[in-house]
Amino acid sequence: MIWTVPPISLLCNEAYQWWLTVKEGTQPDCLTWEFFKTTFQSKYVGAIYVDAHRREFLNLTQGGRV
Repeated sequence: MIWTVPPISLLCNEAYQWWLTVKEGTQPDCLTWEFFKTTFQSKYVGAIYVDAHRREFLNLTQGGRV
């Protein structure tokens, strides 16, 4: 999936400037959601946080169901 308009309007201050720099140095066909998510998480979200929430999500149950 290639964005026609990336969700940069939701970024503020430093994050917005960071994305402009990343975008400038990246080929347009590489600007996918997966690229943004991975790059953003590596810059602003720690791997421990992501892993903990991934495990929490995978362990969710609904009533007696797994």
